[in-house]
Amino acid sequence: MPALVVTPLIQNTSRSVLAECKITDEEKEAFVLLETEESAPLVVLQSLLQYSKELDDTPQYLHQLLKGSKPYHYIAPPKPRDPELEKRCQKLRAEMENRQYRKMVRNIIEPKGIGRIKDSMEMQD
Repeated sequence: MPALVVTPLIQNTSRSVLAECKITDEEKEAFVLLETEESAPLVVLQSLLQYSKELDDTPQYLHQLLKGSKPYHYIAPPKPRDPELEKRCQKLRAEMENRQYRKMVRNIIEPKGIGRIKDSMEMQD
């Protein structure tokens, strides 16, 4: 369900509707939430518009009510990771880094077999 950012215009309209119109309890709860919430579902705003059309000093069209508002994007907080999984990931990262390091320096560090070949060459001299 699309949600939009609540603007001061929307809050003022909801106050006017709450004060001057007869509305159901369910809608009343939704309109009261517009005072504190930072976003509102589009269906609530459309319902608010229907009631605001009865009043003279409130927006009569949806584009007037939504002026200055924009889509609301909820960003969920990251879930905490399992400690066992985190330990395993760290172990795998360390192994991967060691493999990459060994691959990078394998031509620099002398392999064991080359040392024996050098020793035998020195003995021949």
